[in-house]
Amino acid sequence: MGFDESLLTDKSSQLLRAALELAAERGHSSVGCLHLVKAMLDDDDGLMRSVLAQAAADVPTARADVSDALERLPTQVPHPERAAPSKALMTALDRAEKARVLMKDAYVAVD
Repeated sequence: MGFDESLLTDKSSQLLRAALELAAERGHSSVGCLHLVKAMLDDDDGLMRSVLAQAAADVPTARADVSDALERLPTQVPHPERAAPSKALMTALDRAEKARVLMKDAYVAVD
């Protein structure tokens, strides 16, 4: 990954690793933003679930919808050992890095 992972908070790094593992487990050759959203939704104490709950969103339905969307992605057999980050995910990480610099933060956080 071209993104400097050392600039991620522990939580951000954990979620990114979970997204990478999810993509590989499902046989996806690339990991995208959808994988990261799934990892965030699966984090019971995470920000995504808190925001959705505050917005009165149905978290179980959101999780099911994301899972359904992931099921529709093409798979590779045999499964890749490690999925490569998609262009969209790299763009999102680059934008997060730019926001970190603009806000003069030391790390890229989930929030």
